Amino acid sequence: MNVFNEKTSISQVIQQGEIDILGIEIRQLKIEKIYAIDIAFHENGLSYGDKNTTVSRVVKKIIRTAITLMSFFETNDGEIIFASPKINKSVLELLNPCVDELNHFFQKEKILNFNCRVISNHEFKSKIFDLVNDVSSSVSDTSELYLRGLQLTKLLNNTKKKKSELNGGFKSEKSLLKAIGERESEMKMGVLVRSTFKDLSENNILNDEIVKSLQDPVYSKEVLNNNYPVLKEVQNIEKMEEERKINGYFRYYSDPLRINNKNYLLSNNWYESNRESFLEWLIGIRETYGA
Repeated sequence: MNVFNEKTSISQVIQQGEIDILGIEIRQLKIEKIYAIDIAFHENGLSYGDKNTTVSRVVKKIIRTAITLMSFFETNDGEIIFASPKINKSVLELLNPCVDELNHFFQKEKILNFNCRVISNHEFKSKIFDLVNDVSSSVSDTSELYLRGLQLTKLLNNTKKKKSELNGGFKSEKSLLKAIGERESEMKMGVLVRSTFKDLSENNILNDEIVKSLQDPVYSKEVLNNNYPVLKEVQNIEKMEEERKINGYFRYYSDPLRINNKNYLLSNNWYESNRESFLEWLIGIRETYGA
């Protein structure tokens, strides 16, 4: 394969180089090993053109990475990985022998102790995706957008799953608490309350009697440990911003709930101290109305 143009210089190879992920193993203040990974994702399978062009591009990436590592780090010991979640069989059948040949070349020349390999398809899922997925819930860095996306997916899937389970009913308070507890453990109190009230309103669980009680400040305090009425009927949609306030402070969320053909504001005054009271109230609602 004509991997590089005959006029391509070493400096060009380095300047055009790009490494997506770089891992460095350090022992006693010395770099012992380098891990360099390039990742490509094409929904219909890795493709830079026909299969020969695709394989040539991958080989070029690996060689360029090796030269870049040699140029910037004082070690020849490393692992170069090209990863892609989907590579079609015809491409892999051509690519794998090329990577084997490249490894043989490195070892034969005794210049580079680099091991090159391709991770794709099922191996990509087990060695990359599943491992990242397992640790995603423990990462709080909001700049890691992919991990934040995973966390959001988990949250929504979990909510959907629990909603289905809860609508099926529970034989005991203990089993209901367990199901709700699994869902709410991943949510902050405000998120839990808003999500729950949205579910209750969409499934027509909040009848007139419940709504009346939730507008009562005494009931809200004694049952839900909330200092303000949990629900407040919107009197004038055009002046809703003012209706959200109590003594000049916003005490209700901005997006109203539609319940029994009326608009209601939901209290935003929720803290961890409300969690136990809220869950006990929710259990009572679901047991009484079979939700």
